[in-house]
Amino acid sequence: MENIGTRIKRLRESKNWTQEFMASQLKISQNTYSRLENENVKLSTERLKQIATILDVPAEYLLNSEAPVYNFHNENASIKYAGHIENIYEDQKEVFQNSIRVLEDQLKHYQQENKRLMVLLEKTLK
Repeated sequence: MENIGTRIKRLRESKNWTQEFMASQLKISQNTYSRLENENVKLSTERLKQIATILDVPAEYLLNSEAPVYNFHNENASIKYAGHIENIYEDQKEVFQNSIRVLEDQLKHYQQENKRLMVLLEKTLK
C-alpha cells in the first residue's frame, strides 16, 4: 500500500516538477517540502488541500492509495504532444481519448487546408 508522501512524490514526478517548484507553490522551503514527502512532518488538512490543488487532483485522491494514476502516451500518433497526459481517472479515460481523437482530426484537417492554401498562394505568386 502506497503512503501519502510517496503518492504525492509520484504525482509530482509524473509532471516533471521538482521539489523546489512544489515548495515555491506552497510557500515553504524545499527542505520542509522534502520532509512532507518523506512523511517526517504531519500533513494538515489545509496543506493536503493545497497540494491537491497544485497537483490538480481531489484531496481524496491523495488519500486513496488504491486509485489508479494513468500516464499514457500514444507512440503511434502523428501528433507529438508537448508532454504526457497525467492523472486521468478510469471513468474519464474514454472521454479524454475521444477528445484527443477529435482534436487530431481537426489538426489533420487544418494541416491539409494549410497545404492547399500554400499551393494556391504559390500559384498566385508565380
